[in-house]
Amino acid sequence: MGKIKMDVKYIIVDEAYPIIFSPAMKHSDFLEMYPREKITSAAFCSLRVNRTEILRIRTYGRSVSLDRGQNPNDRMLLELLLKDMKGD
Repeated sequence: MGKIKMDVKYIIVDEAYPIIFSPAMKHSDFLEMYPREKITSAAFCSLRVNRTEILRIRTYGRSVSLDRGQNPNDRMLLELLLKDMKGD
């Protein structure tokens, strides 16, 4: 099986808790769950994976609906989340 590229959206809550979600949703949909001031960054993420590992994570852009962009630690937080989900 070859490499797969996925583009998703994400938010970071309280500078520490990443949430990855479908591009069909709006970043602002999460205002129903979190106050705007708790959402510390919101942008897009490109994932390149194969069957057994995440090959690359790239964050880019910004959320227009929340008027938030990326923070320097976003990529690391996303990597930790995805590694934890995988069970490594």
